[in-house]
Amino acid sequence: MSAYEGFESSKPETSEREEFRIQHKYTYCYDSEEFNNLQISGNGEKLTLEINDGNKVIYSDPEFDVIGSRKFTTQDFNLDMGTTYTITLRQQENILFQGKIDSQGCM
Repeated sequence: MSAYEGFESSKPETSEREEFRIQHKYTYCYDSEEFNNLQISGNGEKLTLEINDGNKVIYSDPEFDVIGSRKFTTQDFNLDMGTTYTITLRQQENILFQGKIDSQGCM
């Protein structure tokens, strides 16, 4: 008699909004939209989120865990209109994502 245990292996997955996927840049119109939230979905340990305005770090959250999702809102940080920000998500020393958020006046 023999026994067999089946299992499925799973790999970590990173997904981005279509705008990020193509260019790693997202532009929003500040006449009709404003920064509302940034959501990270998935599972990860010891993640670091950093938001930069040029060489200046305006927000950093080192070594947090995500199980399911985590939402950053204007209570965590806010993005000024007309400024380009760089968002970097790391797991220890590995960069998982780096992209830009920009705003422009739209009529």
